Amino acid sequence: MEKIEKEKNEEVSTEEKNKEVDNETLGKDSQESSENEKDNENESSQDEEKKELTEEEIEEEKSREESDRYIRLMADFQNFKNRVEKQKSEIYSLANEKVITKLLDVLDNFHRALEGETKDEAFKSGMEMILNQLKSVLEAEGLEEIETEGKEFDPKLHNAVMVEEAEGVEENHIIQIFQKGYTLNGKVIRPSMVKVSK
Repeated sequence: MEKIEKEKNEEVSTEEKNKEVDNETLGKDSQESSENEKDNENESSQDEEKKELTEEEIEEEKSREESDRYIRLMADFQNFKNRVEKQKSEIYSLANEKVITKLLDVLDNFHRALEGETKDEAFKSGMEMILNQLKSVLEAEGLEEIETEGKEFDPKLHNAVMVEEAEGVEENHIIQIFQKGYTLNGKVIRPSMVKVSK
């Protein structure tokens, strides 16, 4: 019987030891699980912070993109306005050029009429006043006469219709003007017709 009791005591002590080991294991497991839970909580809070940071970063990126888009749109609109203004001014200058080119013939006829002799000085002085008024209107629009007398021939400004040897005149210089040339705002609208020395 003693053997049986010893065996029972040994079994009980073994069971108790097993329980203690189980309790220790459970304690360690519970500690580990609580530590794991804490780690998981920390990781999840870090993940949430990362999500918050990424959401903030996403918002900042969206804001930057919208700002860039706005700036580009404003620049495109400004370029459009400048282009429209330039086109308008080109249209006006082209319209002026056509009208002024047609008026050059009238101007030439005034010059021819005044070169002729007349007995009526009042008529001649009236024509000169009209011619001066017409010139001042055209000059206000940007018309300028091309200076040719005694100048060197320039194919950009002059149209040589005759070439002739002339004493006392340097080579490639203008001898005679057949028709006056004009520029409009710096652009040649009619070159001068001239005779050039050779």
